[in-house]
Amino acid sequence: MHKEAIQDAISMHELPSKWQQDVLEEAKRVTNKKKDAKYRKDCRELPFVTIDGEDAKDFDDAIYCLKNSNSYKLFVAIADVSFYVETGSKLDKEAKKRGTSVYFPAKVLPMLPENLSNGICSLKPNEDRCAMICEMSIGLDGTRGKYKFYSGLINSKARLTYNEVEKHLNGSLKIKSPQVQSSIKSLKDLTNLRLKLRNQRQALEINP
Repeated sequence: MHKEAIQDAISMHELPSKWQQDVLEEAKRVTNKKKDAKYRKDCRELPFVTIDGEDAKDFDDAIYCLKNSNSYKLFVAIADVSFYVETGSKLDKEAKKRGTSVYFPAKVLPMLPENLSNGICSLKPNEDRCAMICEMSIGLDGTRGKYKFYSGLINSKARLTYNEVEKHLNGSLKIKSPQVQSSIKSLKDLTNLRLKLRNQRQALEINP
């Protein structure tokens, strides 16, 4: 009954659930593109991690935070899908037609073929991945300083969940990597600083 209801919804809203062969062939071809271009900064040694829900299938953002004597340095990486999906390509046109991925319980209709959405464009741990990175400096008082964007190559050190991070912070679970531990601690401290500033400026609170 559950599967039938999902199929009925797909049919009712005319959601695309199949791929044209030429789109699949292009997807297969672009996954072999060389990642380490000269313009792409090699950040594979930085201990980036992804943090998502337990049931997440694709991981499109990763984070790393370092605290030094006078500031925090925060790195936010987003999967560089544009490296594989070029403007005007068959993949690009199909993605525009679909508009977004559609999520059902236990089923996803992805905007891009699975070897891209759950494969080469997913920031899986211990895999080299192309990313767009924002590197920013934030003062010890929580105020934002300089920032820059660039193309990078990362290698996530762990796939974490929100619950795992929370348990690590309250002492009921220990993350193995010392570098990741340090980053999580810095992220927690930085979060508290930013929340303090948010409260001071009386930012609008929106409850879901």
